[in-house]
Amino acid sequence: MLWSVLENTDGPVWSVERVLGQLLAAQSILLIMPGVRRPFEFGAQVLASLPGVKACRFCLNEDLDRAKDPGFESCQRHPDDSTVRTENSELTSDADGALQKEKEPEILPVGAPGRCHGSLILEVDRSSEHYHKIKPFLLDFVCIMSLVIEANQQKAELHQKVERSEERYRRLVEGTSDLITIVDPAGRFSYVNPVGERVLGVSGKEAVGLSVYDFIHPEDRERTRQWLQSCMDARARQAQIENRQVNCKTGEFSVVMWTTTLDYDSDSETPVIYGIARDITEIRLAEEALKENRDRLDSIIKGANLGTWEWNVQTGELIVNQCWAEMIGYSLEELAPLTIDTCARFLHPEYLNTARHLLDACLENKSMYYECELWMRHKNGHWVWALDRGRVLDWTSDDKPIWMFGTRADITAHKLAEEKRQLLEGKMRHTQKLESLGVMAGGIAHDFNNLLMTILGNADLALQDLPPLSPVRSSLEEIEKTAQRGADLTKQMLAYSGRGAFEVQPLDLSKLVDEMSHLLKSCLSKKAQLTKQMDPELPWIQADAAQMQQVIMNLLTNASDAIGEDKPGIITVSTGALECSEAYLAQSYLPEKPKVGRYVFLEVSDTGCGMDERTKAALFDPFFSTKFIGRGLGLAAVLGIVKGHNGAILFRSEPGEGTTFRVLFPALAGSANGRNKEAESLQREEIWQGSGTILVVDDDPSVRRLAVRMLEQIGFQTLQAGDGREGVEQFKSNVQSITGVILDLTMPHMSGVEASLDIQQICSTTPIILSSGYDESEISERYNGYGIAGFLQKPYKMAKLRAVMKNILGTS
Repeated sequence: MLWSVLENTDGPVWSVERVLGQLLAAQSILLIMPGVRRPFEFGAQVLASLPGVKACRFCLNEDLDRAKDPGFESCQRHPDDSTVRTENSELTSDADGALQKEKEPEILPVGAPGRCHGSLILEVDRSSEHYHKIKPFLLDFVCIMSLVIEANQQKAELHQKVERSEERYRRLVEGTSDLITIVDPAGRFSYVNPVGERVLGVSGKEAVGLSVYDFIHPEDRERTRQWLQSCMDARARQAQIENRQVNCKTGEFSVVMWTTTLDYDSDSETPVIYGIARDITEIRLAEEALKENRDRLDSIIKGANLGTWEWNVQTGELIVNQCWAEMIGYSLEELAPLTIDTCARFLHPEYLNTARHLLDACLENKSMYYECELWMRHKNGHWVWALDRGRVLDWTSDDKPIWMFGTRADITAHKLAEEKRQLLEGKMRHTQKLESLGVMAGGIAHDFNNLLMTILGNADLALQDLPPLSPVRSSLEEIEKTAQRGADLTKQMLAYSGRGAFEVQPLDLSKLVDEMSHLLKSCLSKKAQLTKQMDPELPWIQADAAQMQQVIMNLLTNASDAIGEDKPGIITVSTGALECSEAYLAQSYLPEKPKVGRYVFLEVSDTGCGMDERTKAALFDPFFSTKFIGRGLGLAAVLGIVKGHNGAILFRSEPGEGTTFRVLFPALAGSANGRNKEAESLQREEIWQGSGTILVVDDDPSVRRLAVRMLEQIGFQTLQAGDGREGVEQFKSNVQSITGVILDLTMPHMSGVEASLDIQQICSTTPIILSSGYDESEISERYNGYGIAGFLQKPYKMAKLRAVMKNILGTS
């Protein structure tokens, strides 16, 4: 009991104040009791032990019948004091303090001011001598209980708020996808939310007491330990770290970002560590994939040697990569800040307008892509080719360009290769022109030589029949000379392509130049002075005299044209011999370089205007001429003649410094003074007569008749045929009497080669001679192995015919 009661007034006095003090002392006990019922139940037990109180019980609002207890609702705090009053007549007292309605229980509503939480129902003995002392106490006690209930109610409400808050945070902690932990300074888990089972492989209860380091990837473990220790040493409040957490069941690891809060107790230096870990595995994997793609793209860009650029169209800012800058020899630092306007200073003025036009078309959405070849100035001064490509990828709502992105490629090597390709194509076309002209020349030569054959042959026969003092001899000789010049022209057309047929013989080049001196002077400009420097001991060369004359004439004519008619100049013709090395012969304009050895040279120099690079590049082109009216094939013929004689040709020329040509021919052993009798016998015409019957097959009647007349003068009998088929029939009919056959190469119905094959099947021992206006060397090479005994190139004279027949038929 918290108090004592005296049984009479003479003894110790029972004190309401004492009981009240004991109750006030128990207030702390009452305040810690949660809810409303428990404090009042405790108070009811105390009141039941008081003198004059038979019983006491506490009822909550929901336990009362409000209809029977109307005073229950009227409980309120008086504004003047802290006592609890009631309008219920059952709670009022008379002047003597005696309670009315003794038989009825007292009902005392209690609770916070303005609210009623319940009632104390007391059964009292009003006849008790102590009742008058209890009455005031009851009212005071109810007031105290009301205050207790108010405080307890506030605490209960606060407790409920705390519980609701804790419930919210609990749900938040347990419902989040992040791992939330509480760790002690030793690194052991004291709390792990349910996410731990997914990340760590253990439940929250299983994780408590386990070391956090057991769930960290071994490679990250020591780093994390050092980091946590440094945070505690620095008394950091918050910190972050990224590491890998290992699932102890699956062995898989997750990349997490830890955000830790270190809570320091005022009485301790060691903190409690609260941690929130967010799984960033997918983010890191995405970053790695992005980095891998970026690295791959960078590698592709670097491998392709591509420069990249980004242009802010609104501000003009231009962002480029290192490769873009290196194309023009700069670093990014040297170019910064770079705008579209400052970039234009590297562009060649010739391409500026083109680039702007194409760029504007792309910005105005008239063209989807921008592509332009640019000529850019390098830092060291030279120019490089670049290919720019780009596209606008960001537009405003009103279709204005914002950002444009593109690439730049260095195409200098490609451009040089393209120029080289075009040069090679030009050379190929040039070669094709030469070959086409060669084919054309062969066709012309064939037809033209048939005409020349008739003219030369008949003139030759007429001269042989005329007496020496005949007045028409000079006319026939002039006809023969003119026809021979036509034949030489035909040879020249074949010679420029290297397919000419040459009548080679030992030749002294110095002597040939001397013999031509009078003719050369008549062909030169009146302002040109000719000087000669001839080597008298010059070795012989194996050459065609007519072709060498053509070389000399063409070189001197070009030298004369270079001097012109305005001012005087000097032309120097020199001959000599020298040993040529491989390096020296490599300077030859001809693609086929001759063998190392001793060579005879003919050199023609002039003090004329010289040649520029364009002229030198087209110098040997048969379709190129610096003259208003061309004068034949010129140097193209010289090139073909030199090529046909296995020689070389060199030249040097500069504008205003004149030109020098040097042609080289392989030297024969010996010199002009050592000419032997065998060589002289090659030039001495021998008189030889033949016998037997020769079948002449040619589709040109005039050529056929001329050949018959020549053969008959040599001593042969003849048979004639107009084509190959007729020739074969004639041979079948007269096979026993025919000594030899002369076949034209090109005939209708059956060619000369086809006819020769049929004739050989009839009689393989009969010699067959082909005759054509085409080149002998080409015919011999093409029809080698066909059993052809000899070849007569048109036009030919009687001397040539006699020599061929003698060579094939001998003295028979």
